[in-house]
Amino acid sequence: MKVPTPSVPSFAEQVQAWLWSAGYVSYLRVLRPSVFPTLVVQRPRAGGTLALRLIDLPTWRAEPEDLLKAPDEGTWVQLWEDTWLTQRDIVQSRLLARLGQSTRIPARLCEIRRISQPTLDAFLKTHHLQGTASARIKYGLFLKPRYLGRAFAKALPSAEEPVAVAGFSNARTIWRGGRAFRSCELIRFASLKYHTVVGGLNKCIQTFVNEWQPDDLMTYADRDWSSGHSYRHLGFLVDSATPPQLFWLDLLTLRRHDPQRLVGTKLVPSTPPPGFLPVYNRGNLKFVRYFVPPPVRSDQVL
Repeated sequence: MKVPTPSVPSFAEQVQAWLWSAGYVSYLRVLRPSVFPTLVVQRPRAGGTLALRLIDLPTWRAEPEDLLKAPDEGTWVQLWEDTWLTQRDIVQSRLLARLGQSTRIPARLCEIRRISQPTLDAFLKTHHLQGTASARIKYGLFLKPRYLGRAFAKALPSAEEPVAVAGFSNARTIWRGGRAFRSCELIRFASLKYHTVVGGLNKCIQTFVNEWQPDDLMTYADRDWSSGHSYRHLGFLVDSATPPQLFWLDLLTLRRHDPQRLVGTKLVPSTPPPGFLPVYNRGNLKFVRYFVPPPVRSDQVL
């Protein structure tokens, strides 16, 4: 299997240099029990520290089981080198938000309206790490025209550009605890890069719930980036955790592929084809918010 050539300057040096340019002091250390290098960054605005664990492509396979171990101090993010190289602008936006540095737009200054799939696609491809996804119900938050002259609106060319979008699924019947629930999914939510729409997620959820009256709403948090604090704050409960997901990384394009789709079968070979490297995320946390009495479950994750 071909091993990627180490970056020059190194992955850690690139990230540390960017943090320095953004005004943040970080120090490099190994947080046991993890063997991966971690940049610990002070968060003067948000308080505490951000532990940024860096997974470089040339050497990560030396300790593959270590991907599941989280650093033991502060909040943390697990960042892969290919994500940094291919989606640096979005990564930097999300990291600055975690450090408490983003332009804040109150959701009360926005109006919510339906958007098309092409509008959702264009926004998510630019502002969401996982890109776009098909959604049945799609909303956009748009800054009211009278606020376009404000300082926080400098990144918006017009009132027709959304500052946040959300995509939801259609309802389907899910059996939980012997009861049928009319269940929907929050598929995607994203804000404009380098901006936080304060209350934006809640505004989209409330609009959807009022219009479609689901019994519950489920969604997923990427464990590389989040423990789902924003979902918990909005009344979501942890339902379960999905296992780490395998991808095959094309070493020429640095694009991640689902192995099953690449080989056209559910039976995935243990070794990827030449030119590909196996990489993983840490899986997802599944959250559910109930709008009717929840089912009684003895195996619920706390």
